[in-house]
Amino acid sequence: MYKGFIFKKPSIYIAITVMYQIDKSGALKDLGFSLREMLINACIIMEGISILENLENLGFPIPTPIKNILASVKHKESVEGD
Repeated sequence: MYKGFIFKKPSIYIAITVMYQIDKSGALKDLGFSLREMLINACIIMEGISILENLENLGFPIPTPIKNILASVKHKESVEGD
């Protein structure tokens, strides 16, 4: 249950630190965007999806369009996992 917290969260923080160092070095200035900000936004999206899934499991009413999006994300994860 806590594997995600023990292993996943620190690895995300390490990745953000590495992306910050890459951004700070200026090695990829030509890209025009920050890798660190992209990674942080991706993490926020992943956590938001996780929160919505947990709310759905607890029985909170979730609007149908959001349920459809969650179902498609779960389907993509299961296809990629195989």
